[in-house]
Amino acid sequence: MPRKKDYTKKIIDALFNLTPNMPWQDITMEEIAKVVKLDQMELDRYFTSKISILIAYNNQIDQQLNIEFNKSIKGASTDLRDEIFDIIMTKYDMLNSKKDGIRHIFKRTFPIELVASPKSYLNLANSMKLVLNLAGVITNTPIGCLRVNILSGIFLNSFISWLNDDSPDMSKTMVSLDKGLKQAEALQTIMPR
Repeated sequence: MPRKKDYTKKIIDALFNLTPNMPWQDITMEEIAKVVKLDQMELDRYFTSKISILIAYNNQIDQQLNIEFNKSIKGASTDLRDEIFDIIMTKYDMLNSKKDGIRHIFKRTFPIELVASPKSYLNLANSMKLVLNLAGVITNTPIGCLRVNILSGIFLNSFISWLNDDSPDMSKTMVSLDKGLKQAEALQTIMPR
């Protein structure tokens, strides 16, 4: 029996292909279904909202990060800030393929439901937990939870810089991220392992 076709990638691509042409609030799940050539019930088997599509895309990026950094030896670098910096900048490198779509979502139509969604925050927190874990930082303690939350704020600030950064080397993004990590290091909230 032939395997069923997985439309996850096509659905994610469809959302990002629609965003430069339509405001976020005008993109419907029906519109995405048309682009992917699925009926609404079939689309609902994969995703029930635009936010769930964005979360799935972020999860794919995190899986790639996990593979990339699990190949390297944890703690190989003596500077934890540098390790965290490298992991997050690699995430931005991976996000670059969809940057135009992401930029349209956040800069042109800033989706309040995305920011206010507990699922979105949990997804961000899980991403930052992964970053810290890949750098060898323990996150399953109360202090670890605090570190995750602080790194989430640092990431969001650098994400805004990334949205506005058209330089090939992402220099504005690097400056913003490095500044946030240095401030956290000075507070000794993220940096102690």
